[in-house]
Amino acid sequence: MRVKSDNLVKHAGIMLIATALASIGQMLFHIFMGRTLGPANFGVVISLLSISFIVSLPVTAIQTVIAKYVSQFKVNHAEKKIVSLFVHSLRKVMIYGLLGLAIFILASGYLGLFLRIPTRTPVIITGVALFLLLVLPVAQGTLQGLQRFGYLATSISLGGVIRFVSALFLVYAGMGINGAMGGVVLGAFAASLPAFLPLKPLFRKQLSAHDGLDSVDVYGYLWPVFLALLCFAILTNVDMILVKHFFEPLQAGYYSILSLVGRGFVSITIAVSLAMFPRVSELHEQNKDSYSTLKKSLLICGLLFGPAILIFMIFPQFIVGAVFGKKYVVVSPLLRMFSIAVMPLALTNVLINYQLARRNVNFVYYLIPGAVFYIAMLVLFHSSLLQVVVIVGITGSLVFVLNMGFILLQNRRQTRTDVVGIDWVRR
Repeated sequence: MRVKSDNLVKHAGIMLIATALASIGQMLFHIFMGRTLGPANFGVVISLLSISFIVSLPVTAIQTVIAKYVSQFKVNHAEKKIVSLFVHSLRKVMIYGLLGLAIFILASGYLGLFLRIPTRTPVIITGVALFLLLVLPVAQGTLQGLQRFGYLATSISLGGVIRFVSALFLVYAGMGINGAMGGVVLGAFAASLPAFLPLKPLFRKQLSAHDGLDSVDVYGYLWPVFLALLCFAILTNVDMILVKHFFEPLQAGYYSILSLVGRGFVSITIAVSLAMFPRVSELHEQNKDSYSTLKKSLLICGLLFGPAILIFMIFPQFIVGAVFGKKYVVVSPLLRMFSIAVMPLALTNVLINYQLARRNVNFVYYLIPGAVFYIAMLVLFHSSLLQVVVIVGITGSLVFVLNMGFILLQNRRQTRTDVVGIDWVRR
C-alpha cells in the first residue's frame, strides 16, 4: 500500500509538472494576447476560449470513461478489451466530430452575433480546434488508464507550449484574433502527436466483433460522466460568456483577467485529478478504501492554493500591472475576492473525479441544479463585475458543500457496512 501511495505522489508530481509547463505556455499566451490585442479584443479571445472549454471539458468524459475502463481491464489483464475500446471509440469520435464541426460552422454567425464578434472567421477557427480536442481524449484516456504518465505529460505540456509559440508568430504576422485562435488549433494538433504515437501498436491488433467488450455498460457510464463534466464546464466558464454578452467590451476585457485566475486554480485540480483517478478506480475495483486518496488529493490542492491566494491578497495591483499592463490594473481590487471565491468551485473538480472513478453518479443531481442556479443568478444579477464575483463564490461554495457532504455520507455508510460485515464474520 505504501508503494501505491508513493506512486500517487510521483504521478501527481509528473502531472503537476506537465500541467505547470502547459500553464506557463497558456499564461504567456494570455499575457501576450492581453498586452498586444488590448482589453476589447482580448475579451473576444477569452470568450471564445470559454466556449471551447465548455464544449471540450464535457468531451473529456470520453477520456474519463476510457481511463476508467482501461484501468479496470489492465487490472484484469484484458488486453484485447483495451484495444477494442480504443479502436471503436476513436472511430465513433471521428464521425461525430466531423458532424459537430459542420454544425458549428453553420451556427458560427449566430454565435458571433451573441458574443458581439463582427466576423465569423475566429468562431470557425474555434470549431476546428474543438474537433481536434474531441479526438485527443481517446488517446489521452488510454494513456491515463495504462498509467503511462510520461507520454500523457508530454502531450499536455507540448500542447500548451506550441499554442503560445504559434500564436505569437501568427499575431506578429498581423492576423490578430484569428492568429490567436489559430495558435489554439496548432497547439491541439501538437498535443495529439505524443498521445497517439505510443499507441500505434493498438492499431495493428486483429480484433473480432467486440472482443467481449460490453459497449452498453461503457456508454451507460459515459452519459452521467458527460453531464457531470458539462455542468462543471458551465460552472467554470459561463460567467465569462455572459459577461461578454451583458457588459461592454472593455469591462469584459477586464473580467477576462479574473477568468484566467480561475482557470489557473482549475488547472491545478485537473493535474491532481489525472493522477488520482486511475488509482481510485483500481482501489474501487479491488474493493479497497479510496477515501484516504481523496483526502491526500485535496490536501495537495490546498497546499498549492494557499500561497497563491496569499500572493493575490497582498499584491493584486502589482501582479495585474506587471503581468498584463497598467490598462488592466482597474480590476485588481476584485482579484482578492475572486481568488477566494473561485477556490471551492475548483476543488469541486477533485470531488467530481473521485466519485466518477468509483462509479457513483448520483451526485450529478446536485450539479445540474447548481449549474441552472448559476446561470439564472448571472442573468438576473449582473449590474457590476463585483456582483458577478459574489455569485461565483456563493454558487461554488454551495456546490462544493453538497458534493462533499454526499461523499462523507457515502463513506460513513460504507464504514458501517464494513464493520457489520466484520462482526458477522467473527460470529
